[in-house]
This record gives sequence, structure tokens and C-alpha cells, in this order.
Amino acid sequence: MSRRLLLASLLLGGCIHDSLERCGDLLCPETAVCLAPDRCVQRDAIESCEGMPDGTSCDTLLFDGGCLDGICVAPGCGNRLVDATEVCDDGNTTDGDGCAADCGGLDRCPPIGTIPIFSEKLEQTVAQPCRGYVRAIDVDRAVASCTFGLGNDPALGPWDGPLVGITELPESATFDNPQIVPEGDEIWVRGNVQGVYTLYRSRLVGDTWSALSPIELAVPMPQNNMYGTPTRGPVRRTIAFDIGNQLLREYELDAAGTKLTQIGTYTVADIGTAFQQPGNLTDDGLRMVFNGPGFRQYFSDRPTLTARFGPARLILNYPSANGDTFMSSSCDRVYFSGLQSVFSVRQVP
Repeated sequence: MSRRLLLASLLLGGCIHDSLERCGDLLCPETAVCLAPDRCVQRDAIESCEGMPDGTSCDTLLFDGGCLDGICVAPGCGNRLVDATEVCDDGNTTDGDGCAADCGGLDRCPPIGTIPIFSEKLEQTVAQPCRGYVRAIDVDRAVASCTFGLGNDPALGPWDGPLVGITELPESATFDNPQIVPEGDEIWVRGNVQGVYTLYRSRLVGDTWSALSPIELAVPMPQNNMYGTPTRGPVRRTIAFDIGNQLLREYELDAAGTKLTQIGTYTVADIGTAFQQPGNLTDDGLRMVFNGPGFRQYFSDRPTLTARFGPARLILNYPSANGDTFMSSSCDRVYFSGLQSVFSVRQVP
């Protein structure tokens, strides 16, 4: 048995009990020092980092780690030391505080006017031939257009898949362009009945999706309108791509969820580049990503919902994607399709 394993077994077995020191609600053994209430630190963890700067490699009888504030700490997410496998480490394993729970990326959008930076490392999210992947924020639910047999159909499932065809869709029409709201309880699909395109929605009632109901447009829907992700309710925004007129059209859905009103348009000159997909909005409506010429990905933002989006900026270090870019609400990931899968990249400093 190694020296470390032998010592660990003795400590855990209670064989070392020469003297104990009260440390708040704890009792520190002779091999440890009480540094703060309820915090016992092994003496060799202090000795191995004496006079050493933070981040210096160190070792104790129990582990190899790194020095932090004069103490050798064990490796792993949540120890405040960024190691080779981590992008950040803020001392905890919770989401929403700027550093992801697994320390693998940032999980907070940068200030307005600042473009997020993403890793070049690809992570496979859904191992299926799907496009137009969009995920809810509040629940583990996502939609996409996936290939089943000979066609592409709207599909639904957990964030990491598998996604299965939405069986509630009637067979009397062809459906595509699925979207899901941030709350995860409403799905939008575009339906084509004999060349007439209509936007529909279905709401989750209990465990059942409701029958499709049409969303009326204040002006006739351009035949080639493709819709982007809706924002959070009760008054949702969405940006559609009018392919024929090369416009991005911003719409607002009324509180009843039955009528879209156009509130603005963006030309190529406004955005500074051509479009190849709708603008996908974050759940607060302040950030937008879309696919531009050469399958390159662009980003734009605005300070308030009453402001307009300005010229888009190219997202650096981002692979070319085939026409479908979605960014999570906290800017922690961007998703895209390719090679018969859905991939993501994570935000980095």
C-alpha cells in the first residue's frame, strides 16, 4: 500500500487521535491546523506552499495540487485555481455567476458593445442530422429540424438529445422552422398548405401539447419569411428573414399570443452585411446572432428593446456553420449544425 493510501486509511479509520483541537464545530487532528472557524487544514498543505506564489505546483501526503493563499489545494473545479482543463474557476460549482458550474467556460454575456469570444474546441451536443437547433432556457427542452427517412421534420427532445419527431403536427400540411420560447412551454412552427405559409404555435398544457393555433400577422406573411428565436414573454419579440427582399423584419407578439406586428426592419446597409438566416435573439432581446456570407457568424447588440441593432461584427474563432446559429441567453454557448450533428462552442475570456 502506498504511503498516501496508508495515511488516508488511518485518518478515515480514526487511528490517529493523539490530540484534537476545537475548530468551530469541528475537531482538528494533530496533523491539521485550525485556520478559521470550521476549517481544518493539513499541516503539510501549509508547509508545501510556504512562501510560494499562487498557482505553484505542490504536493501533500493526500494529493498533488496547487498553491492558493499559502495552502496546497486539491485539483478540481471550485478551488479558485484555473488548471489546464478549465477556462475559469470562481471558487464554486454553480451556474449564472460568470463561470459555468463545470469551470469549462464563461456563462455571462459581456457588457453591451462587447462581442463574446468563443473557444475553437467543438463539443458535440446532439449526434443526429439536425439543423436549426434552439433550446429553451428554463427547462431541459430543445427543438430542431431533423432528418427522419427522406425528409426534414420538426423534432423535440432534451438539450443533448435525442430529438424525436413532433407527432402532434397534423399531416395536412408541411411544417418546418421550429422554434421554442425561453420558458420551454410553447413551440412555433411554420406551416405550408398548398403554397400558403402560416406561423403556428402550440402550448404545453400539463403533459400535452395543444393543437396548433395560427399566429396572425398584421401584414401578409412573405412566402419566404423564416423566423428566429422568440424572446421571453409576456410580449415576445422575434426577427424574421425575408429572403426575397433581403430584410430582417422585427416583430412583436401581443400578450394574447395571437398576432405579430412588425415594429422595424433592417437592411443589409443597416447591419453591414448580407443575411443567410433569421436573427436569433437571446431571451432578453438585446443580442442577436445570424449567419452571413460564406457561412460566417455575426453578432449585434443593443442597450434596450427600444433601440435598434447596429452594424454586426464577425464572431472570431468560430467555425463556418451551415445556416443556423443559436446563442444561449447567458452567451455561454453558441450552437450550429454540421457533419450530421449539432455542435457547440463555449465562451472564453
